Amino acid sequence: MKVINRIIIAVFIFLLCKPSCYGYDDENVHPAINENAANQSTVDTVLKQLGYIDGLKQGFKKSEGITKEALGWIKKGGKDEDQTIRPLNHFHDPSKPWESAGFLTYGGMSSLLWAQDPVQEYSWLDARLAYLEALETKEKAKFAKTIVGH
Repeated sequence: MKVINRIIIAVFIFLLCKPSCYGYDDENVHPAINENAANQSTVDTVLKQLGYIDGLKQGFKKSEGITKEALGWIKKGGKDEDQTIRPLNHFHDPSKPWESAGFLTYGGMSSLLWAQDPVQEYSWLDARLAYLEALETKEKAKFAKTIVGH
């Protein structure tokens, strides 16, 4: 009975506070987080070392012919990632075993396990293989795939 009461209280609080619960909206905040992370990372330096002298400002074309700067694709990735059920797998509670460390209330798995799951689109393995292929072939299109996806 205590669990049901807690759930009812949590739902009530959520509904009462809903307008203030948009901390990671997909239009502004998540792209800004990705931009900040990219600017603090070594992505700009690595791109320059690979011959893309504009670094994060380097344009990359997606397979449909759309061209954006690397930073633009990174920001778009943050926005796109929030469009489906994928955000349910963005959590990891380090105090729990990996198999129960995700956002299990809604069926998500730990972000550490999910990123390594070859079944999901854009897995860590996909990214590593795309990057390896780009390094081996030195083709701009292959480097674009590591930034843009497919």
